[in-house]
Amino acid sequence: MTNLITRVVFFIVFPLCMIALMLTFIFTDNSNAGVIAYVGFDADLGRSVVRVIDLNTEIDISLTGDFQEARNPQWSPDGERLLFISDFGQTQRIAVIDMVGSNGRYISPPSQRNQAYIEPRWVSDGEQVAFNQVQDFTRAIYVLETFVYNLPERLDNESPILQDYVDQIALNNGQLSVSLELIGSRWGIVFQDQNRRDVLYYISTQAVQNGSVLVPSPNGEKIVFSDEVNGVLELFVMDVDGGHLRQLTYGGGIDPVWRP
Repeated sequence: MTNLITRVVFFIVFPLCMIALMLTFIFTDNSNAGVIAYVGFDADLGRSVVRVIDLNTEIDISLTGDFQEARNPQWSPDGERLLFISDFGQTQRIAVIDMVGSNGRYISPPSQRNQAYIEPRWVSDGEQVAFNQVQDFTRAIYVLETFVYNLPERLDNESPILQDYVDQIALNNGQLSVSLELIGSRWGIVFQDQNRRDVLYYISTQAVQNGSVLVPSPNGEKIVFSDEVNGVLELFVMDVDGGHLRQLTYGGGIDPVWRP
């Protein structure tokens, strides 16, 4: 009986959340919408999923429940789709899904063991995805079409797509006025300009060791990062000058990326 009630509630509430999220995307100025994709943990499924949260409405939905362990989400240039890596034990597949959780699909075959798909990025205005692999101690760049399942094609060094991919990896969203620095024995988020230098927030060593980074919003006015809360890494957001700090997630959150 409990399972039946849970299913009924899911099929009623989930579509309503999706509709609300779509209306938010449609009627909100996207340059200031503050939409973040991240990797969270789904307790019911017992695995990591890609989630999307709207900072204005606080609507938070899971997109990849039908896939295996998900990580490394990346928005398409138009902000309409997400790519991510889905783990199958020691192998991975690259998948793409629409921003509201529809039309999810694998676009790559499983990787070979010890040849993981590394740093996938959208290229060619979202028509293709490039990634790198290490084979025989040599790093090579490959490309996939994003609309269908297909086999990776290795790029030669003269390919404009390869340069596009290299530029995407090197992209750092401009110079931030904040940085993550070791201050004595503690890690701090430090704000610095010509007039001041302040420690805005101290972050746990565990968060730093697990790859927490400062991710700037597209307009450069906010940053999102992970920090430890009761042994769990959660997402926080604040202005670049330290104002309006707030916790975003309460069930785990890593790998945040802002919607363009």
